[in-house]
Amino acid sequence: TVLSSMASGSDHIDHVKTQFPYALLSAGVCIPVYLLIGYTGMSPWLGIVAGLAGVFIAFRLLSKDTGPTVEAGDSGS
Repeated sequence: TVLSSMASGSDHIDHVKTQFPYALLSAGVCIPVYLLIGYTGMSPWLGIVAGLAGVFIAFRLLSKDTGPTVEAGDSGS
């Protein structure tokens, strides 16, 4: 985080603020799947599928619709 914010010339705290929600989402999906694999003996391959499904579902639930986009060269009429 420090290196990427320094390399891009942005403020370190601003970079942390923008990346923190993504890190929390990853941790929120990863920790339960990790515990399921550890305590139940679930297949790690099934854990990967469950993790990917969890991230997909979380993004679909948390995403906001930004409305219609205007294509390049489209006048919108």
